Amino acid sequence: MDLKKANNNSNKRQRKSTTTTTTSVVGPDNGGLPPRRSSRIAERKTARHRHDGEQPATSRCSQLSGEMPDEMVLELLARLPVKSLLRLRAVSRPWRAAICAPSFVAAHLRRSAARHRWEPTLLIAPQLLDDAERDIIWLTNFSDTIRLYQWRRRRNGQTEEEQVGAGASASLIFRRSFHGEFRSVFQLSHCNGLMLVPTDTTSYVVNPATRSAIALPESRRRRRRRALPQATGFGHDPHTGTYKVARCFVRSGDGVVPESTTTGMELCTIGGNGGVSVGSCWREIVADTPYPVLVWHTATFFRGALFFTTCHDTAARPPQESRLLRLCLRDETFSVVAPPPPCRPPFLHEAFHLSELNGVLCLAHAAGAGDEGTSTSSSVVIWMTEDGVSPRWSKRCVFTSTSMFIPIALFHHGGGGGGGVIGKRGDLLFFLGDDDDGEDESRIGEGKEEEKQVVCLNGMTYHDDEQGRHTVVVGSSWENLHYYKLIPYTESLVPI
Repeated sequence: MDLKKANNNSNKRQRKSTTTTTTSVVGPDNGGLPPRRSSRIAERKTARHRHDGEQPATSRCSQLSGEMPDEMVLELLARLPVKSLLRLRAVSRPWRAAICAPSFVAAHLRRSAARHRWEPTLLIAPQLLDDAERDIIWLTNFSDTIRLYQWRRRRNGQTEEEQVGAGASASLIFRRSFHGEFRSVFQLSHCNGLMLVPTDTTSYVVNPATRSAIALPESRRRRRRRALPQATGFGHDPHTGTYKVARCFVRSGDGVVPESTTTGMELCTIGGNGGVSVGSCWREIVADTPYPVLVWHTATFFRGALFFTTCHDTAARPPQESRLLRLCLRDETFSVVAPPPPCRPPFLHEAFHLSELNGVLCLAHAAGAGDEGTSTSSSVVIWMTEDGVSPRWSKRCVFTSTSMFIPIALFHHGGGGGGGVIGKRGDLLFFLGDDDDGEDESRIGEGKEEEKQVVCLNGMTYHDDEQGRHTVVVGSSWENLHYYKLIPYTESLVPI
């Protein structure tokens, strides 16, 4: 009997010792859970924190590489093209969180913009028609398939002769059929890798690099198709981090005679939680535009503002000259910006083109015989400024051209070398300025520039690698080609 009681006491002491040992191993910080279960719960909490937080990419991700610091891995990833980054998102959850982090998206965009300075990249959008009908004011038989081809001018590679000949090529990076949703496509615009595609029914915002696209909400002022385009603009509001689409509308009058027309402006905001902001719709700006806006011109985005072109024949509203109308995207107010001093009536919209080139506002003006500093009717003057509020225009170059020269991108050589402007005239791309390394870039502005042909858009080859096969099309073989739209392009991961 005493032996049995002693054995029972021994078993109790053993169980108590086991319990005490287990408790000390698990520890008080996991709620008394077994080690493996506690570890899984901690991992899930960490994953939720990474998904919901807005910390920099370096703090949101961990162990991207077992041999290199995360900061070094992110620096290397920022140098990769978007196509490679989209594939790398599938490596693991930490990699996806790092690549999708807002801080990494911004760093990648800055890197792409710097690369565009040395190797300008353009998007070529051939505007094709379903048939050859062309005898109306604005065509309503556009193809409902949007195609965007990428062309890059390399510093060291093909010569200009090779690029003009068989060596000139562009690759398809975006194609989408909208299945009859529109019949007319108006002027495209670009901002931070995103493209605005306005049509006669609705407007679309696409990211060609990620191949994502959204349709903007319907406006109560656009419930029917319009045969004529409306002035639109697309830009980034650095104060809120959102993107805004601006569209002009006719409040009174017929929209054709400027003196009897009153125009307003409406905005749609994109961003915030990704895509169109929650509760977002088209909303009117309180004040009307001080002057009627040209419907044929797409606004130019420059340093947080959109620049529209006003009509030149506003007889009832002096001064009787064209102006640049600035819309600040932060406070959504208008101001009038004067063009360069020599640009006075007849300052027609057919005679000038406004562009943003690598942080510089550029105005190309086809000067007449009576304008200051020119002696022929075929001179083109390029003005530039870095201030969009109170600009001080500087004349950068004067050259002779048979038709209007549209600046598209600036080109700079490394190591303090020369540079110039890439522009479009008809279906030809030209390089204006010094194209030889070692020359002083300040040569632009002496009035000695000559055009050098770089690419013939109609003669280059366009490559398509979609749908599992490679096809090549020569521009001249497209049937019912209306025109080529060229846009300076910086690829990005900006979500929509």
